[in-house]
Amino acid sequence: MIAYIKGIIVHKETKQVIVDVNGIGYMLDVPPRVVTGLPPIGDTVTFYTYYSQNRENKITLYGFLSRDALKVFELALTVSGVGPALAQNIVARLSPLQFQRAVNREELTTLMRVPRLSKDLAQ
Repeated sequence: MIAYIKGIIVHKETKQVIVDVNGIGYMLDVPPRVVTGLPPIGDTVTFYTYYSQNRENKITLYGFLSRDALKVFELALTVSGVGPALAQNIVARLSPLQFQRAVNREELTTLMRVPRLSKDLAQ
């Protein structure tokens, strides 16, 4: 398990970042709002990570700037019908605090602001 990656940003796209760690480039899938808030290319950054391998053996490393955001992602994955793409949408739309409040208060309207999150899944 790769718990976190700390290295130099060498490339940024809308939903992906490449981080150089001692000469090895790690491609991370990240929420779009994370990319816009990153320091410039050449600066050091730390991502907390989640490793995923699908049925076709495609490996994806998801990156988050805080452990709380990673925890929201992991918690969302425990819901039947929520995969990594939808879990990442949740992290992209709601801060960890907003997610916690929405779940604790059963605020379906807040949860349903997330693209592709149905009322059934929100419940």
